This record gives sequence, structure tokens and C-alpha cells, in this order.
Amino acid sequence: MATVQRRTDIVDASKGLGILLMVIGHSGCPQWLHDFIYVFHMPLFFFLSGYCLKEYYLDNKALFVRKRMQRIYWTFLKWNIVFFALNQLFFSIGITNEHYPLDSLPHIALGLLTMGTWHELLGPYWFLRYLLLCSFAVVFVSAGLRRYPKLCHALFLLMPVLPTALYILGYDSLKGQGLLCCFFYYCGFILRDVQPHFHKLHFSIALALTVTASLFVKTEIPSMQPQLTLVYAIAALCGIYATTAACTWLFDRQALISSTLAAIGRQTLTILTWHLLAFKIVSAAIIGLWHIPADNMYGIIVDNKLTGSYTWIAYTIVGMAVPLALKAMSEKWKRSET
Repeated sequence: MATVQRRTDIVDASKGLGILLMVIGHSGCPQWLHDFIYVFHMPLFFFLSGYCLKEYYLDNKALFVRKRMQRIYWTFLKWNIVFFALNQLFFSIGITNEHYPLDSLPHIALGLLTMGTWHELLGPYWFLRYLLLCSFAVVFVSAGLRRYPKLCHALFLLMPVLPTALYILGYDSLKGQGLLCCFFYYCGFILRDVQPHFHKLHFSIALALTVTASLFVKTEIPSMQPQLTLVYAIAALCGIYATTAACTWLFDRQALISSTLAAIGRQTLTILTWHLLAFKIVSAAIIGLWHIPADNMYGIIVDNKLTGSYTWIAYTIVGMAVPLALKAMSEKWKRSET
């Protein structure tokens, strides 16, 4: 039981560190830090989701689909409906410059139902679409090829190779985003029985390789180019190991930090949903203090060339604190109702 709890806490702490890095990556942080984070921070979440996938679901696919739809699809649909419903308010107070006329609503509704459209303040929700689809792919294909595990391994583990190989042969139409997501998810799944561990030499090598890759690999999954899929997959795996190893070390030696990250990790969807809207609080303060034109509110952040190089710290703090505070207030209200 203690081993299971240790594993769960380390996974939660890894998610917490990952979501913190995501917010930092969106905050206008220094370019070197941004490039380092983007090598691995979203692959980490696909990997951890696969790592938590129980083999039980290969025999209970209908139950898995129902749970995934409730957890991922409903979250995507619910908060997009809320944000689009509030968009006129956002538009009127200058948070967004997007205005949606009535005749565009059917198109938006269809896009939401197919997870092909999301509100601009929910830009990171691309992750939910890919997570849902790749989880279905891994479960159904793994179940279908259970009698042929080597074939299943080859199918998923060679996915990052295919776009790069086709590119070398002169075919560049397969970008590889979905293949990469399936690859990371499946890597987590096949390593599900491996207990998180920290090895100083392995951690140092993985971190060094991740840092080195960040000097050359300037991309992320949504904007992936086929010539980069293989090198990106290798670099991301190094970053994933470095992250989980660091959280394992923290769990064994820094209980307070580890438990704090684990608590944050249990609120990743909340932070994913609200951090861009929370950024607007910082943008409004910056625009007022620096007397910057109000249309700078429309971007994710106010260009730090107009304000200085350290405003990313304020964006990070508020982007984390506001969603967590909203979640705490929501839970307190629910308890008061019972």
C-alpha cells in the first residue's frame, strides 16, 4: 500500500511540476527557459496519463470510453460553452477582440462537439482533444493486438520515425502530431509497472541531453514539423525522465515541496482552464501602471519589451494562484451545501 501511495504521490508531483512549467512557458519567460520547457512539458502529460492507464481497461473498453468522455470530453465541452457564453462580456471589457455573430454559432457548436474548435482563452485545450483520441487509439489497438505484443510495440514505438522517414523520402504531408501523442501515451503505458526512481548519473545525463536539445529543437506538438518528430521524441523522453526523477528525489528528501507539487498536480485541469484568463489580471495592471495602449490586452501577455524582463514572474504567480484559489472556494462552497 505504501508503494502504491508513493507512486501516486510522485506522479501527482510530476504533474504539478509539469503544469507549473506550462504556465511559465506561457508567461513570457526568457527564451532559453521557454525553449527548454517546450521540449518536454506536454509530452510529460501524455506519458503520465498512459502510465496511469490500467490494463484492466483493455478488457473493459466501453467503461474506459465512458470514463474518458466524462472526464475529458465533458470538461472540454462544458468550459468552452461557459467561455463562449461569456465572450460578449470579455469583448465589452476589452479582454478579447473576438466577436462572434449569431450566424457563426452553428459552426462554433459543430466545432465544439467535434473538439475542433475552442475559445481563444482555452487555447491549451488542444491537449484534451489529442489526449482523448490517443488514449482511445492505445486502448483499442493494444486490446486488438494483445496476442501480438511485439507487433503492438513496433507499431507505437516507431510512430515518431514515420513522419521523419517520409520527409527524407520527399513526402512532408504527415506532420506527426497525433502519432507523437500516441507514442508518449504508449511509452507511459508499457512502463506502468516500473517504479519511479532517482539515479544521479542517469538524471544528470537526461537533464544535459534535454538542455542540449532545447538549443536546437524550437517547436512543440501543435506546430510539429515532420523532420523533427524523431529527435523531438528522444529529447522529450529525456525531459520526462528528468522530471519524474527529480520528483522522486523530492519525495524522498523534500516532503514539503513534494507534497505541494502533488497537491498542485491534482488540479491540473483547473489550472489548464483558468490560467490564461488569470493572466488578464496581470495584463490589466501592467497596462495601467505603464500607461500602455489597451489593445495590448488582446495577447496572451503584454509584450515584455514594453514593460521589462521580469513580468513573467507575476504572470506565473497569478496564473497559478488564481485557479487554485477558485478551486478552493468552489470546494468550500460545495462542502457548505452538504
